[in-house]
Amino acid sequence: PAWSPDGRQLAFNRGADQDGNLSVWRMNADGTGMAQVTTPPDPVDQAVVDWRVLPTSIMTACPPDQVPDAQFMGGPNMHDDAIDCVAWYDIARGYHNDYHHALPVRRDQIASFLARLLEHAGVDLPEPTDQGFTDIEAGKTHADAVNQLAQLGLVNGTSATTYTPHAPMTRGQMATLLARIHHHVTGSALPRALDEFDDDNGATHEAAIDRIAHAGIATGTSTSRYQPGANVRRDQMATFLARLLDELARDGHITLPQ
Repeated sequence: PAWSPDGRQLAFNRGADQDGNLSVWRMNADGTGMAQVTTPPDPVDQAVVDWRVLPTSIMTACPPDQVPDAQFMGGPNMHDDAIDCVAWYDIARGYHNDYHHALPVRRDQIASFLARLLEHAGVDLPEPTDQGFTDIEAGKTHADAVNQLAQLGLVNGTSATTYTPHAPMTRGQMATLLARIHHHVTGSALPRALDEFDDDNGATHEAAIDRIAHAGIATGTSTSRYQPGANVRRDQMATFLARLLDELARDGHITLPQ
């Protein structure tokens, strides 16, 4: 591995194709934003040594010197920076100055989070129309977002007529939603290079999990486990969303809040 001249990025070799050729990857110093830079047979050694083909700056959606403290109640949390970021974008909000870090994210809440993120990415959301979910009541807080994202094909119901809005979002479902959002904004799918985890083999969301892990948007609960059926907490979701914002910002799709 080799640090960039400004110390803000790390380049390293990762993976190999069927001929054993490695490719260069880079990620931010905090471990986020992992992305492939070269494709075999590009000159791997030269690229790592002199950074000739690597970017020298990072476009981040959450500049530490610009994001204000959201001042939610609660002690220090490893996700605090991400929570401040999504609050700055008004993507996720707290309740009575409390973010409720440990609560699971509900299926209707994630629709609102993602709808707000799409607006920051310049996506014109359609006028919400009833998508046939009998358990989504018009006028309720998240009803418009659920119907808008369903119109765009970004969320699905649990049946043809139910969305099950109060059910918790699982880590596997979250992976699929984040991969879809990225694809919808950029027009291209995140690459899938490796089978990242052992506990999602054959699962519905395996490809999406591999894609977002490959991009550094999500990490496993260990080196070999993702736990796709586990619920996503509100603080964890803030980190996933902040990393997705960063990924989109690097491609010029995110404008910082004013």
